Amino acid sequence: ILSPVSHQVARTQNPQSLRARLGYDEIRNGFDASENEAEANKFIDIFFPLLPVEHIPNLQQITDFFKSKTSPFPQGATGRSLHDVLIDGLTRLCRVKPLGLDAITWLAEWLLRNNPNKPQVDIPEEAKSEVILPDEESNDLGKPTGSEIVWLLGAPGSAQADVGALLSQHFGFEVIDVSDLVRSAEQIQSQYGEVIGENRRHGRPIPAHIVSTLVVNAIQRSATNHPASSKGPTGHRGYVLSAFPYSLDQAFELENKLKPCSKMIYLDSNADEIYSRTKQRNSSSEKVDKEHVMTKLRTWQEQVAPVLEQYQLFNKVHTLQSTLTSNQSLALLKKWFK
Repeated sequence: ILSPVSHQVARTQNPQSLRARLGYDEIRNGFDASENEAEANKFIDIFFPLLPVEHIPNLQQITDFFKSKTSPFPQGATGRSLHDVLIDGLTRLCRVKPLGLDAITWLAEWLLRNNPNKPQVDIPEEAKSEVILPDEESNDLGKPTGSEIVWLLGAPGSAQADVGALLSQHFGFEVIDVSDLVRSAEQIQSQYGEVIGENRRHGRPIPAHIVSTLVVNAIQRSATNHPASSKGPTGHRGYVLSAFPYSLDQAFELENKLKPCSKMIYLDSNADEIYSRTKQRNSSSEKVDKEHVMTKLRTWQEQVAPVLEQYQLFNKVHTLQSTLTSNQSLALLKKWFK
C-alpha cells in the first residue's frame, strides 16, 4: 500500500502506491510507517510503553505449541497435547456423524468437556443425587434411574398428542410435552424466557442446557407429586418426552443430565397431511398457505435429520406413519413395548 520510504523508488517499483502518488521527497514522503516488525515493535515501546505487543509466532512455534503436553489432571496422569485432543475429538465426531451446524456444535461441546487444562472432578455415586441444577424452581434434583425414557418426535401439526395418549393409557407412561414446557417458560418470563423468545423468533433450536433443565425439573416435580409407592392403575413405567429432541446437542445434553433414552418414536408425516391438520386447527376465516406449510416441514426435517441418523445407529428409532389409524398405531406400539 505504501511502498518503500523513497518516493522515487516507489514511483519506479509501484507507481500506484500511496507514496508514489502523494510523496514529495525523502522527508516529505506522505506517510510514516515502520519498515519491518522489529522496527515497529521498537517504536511501539517508545510511544506506547503500556501497550502490550502481540507476538506473531512462526511455523515452528505453532507446531511446538500444538504438540506440547499440558500439566496433567490429576497429577500423575498422562498429559495430552492439543494435537492429541483434536485427533480424539475429530475421531469421535466421525463416528457420530452429525450433519450441518450440528457437527460444529457437537465438536465445540466435546472440546469444552474434554479440555485438558480443566480439572476433572469425579462425583461419587452416593453424592450424585445431591447435585443441584441451576433453576429457580428446584432445589433437589435426582435422576429417575428406574424409569424408562422415551422420546416422541414428530413435525409440528403431526399426531404426537394421539400417540402420546396411547402410550399413557395402554403402557403406563407419563407424557411430558417439551414444547409446552418451553412455551410456559417463555410466557412467565422466567430466567430463560428472553433467550427462548429470541431463538423461537429466528427459527433456531432452543439452547440445549435450557431444554434439558426444564425437562429434568418437570420429571423431578412429577416424581415428587407421584412417588413410586402410589402407582396408577396401569403402573408408572416411565416418561414420554413429546416434541423432543430437535437437535443433537439437546439429545446429548439431556442424556448427560438424565439418562439415555430407551426408544425414539418418530412420526413420519407428509406435507399434505400436515397441511390438512393445520387447516382443521385454524378457524375457517383464516387462510393457510400450503407452500408455507411445506417449507416449514422441509426445514424441520432437515433440522432433525442428524438426530434420526445418530440414534438409528443404535437401533433406537421406531417409525410410525402418522396416517395410521389409532388401532394400527397401537398394534405397532405393543410390539415395541412388550
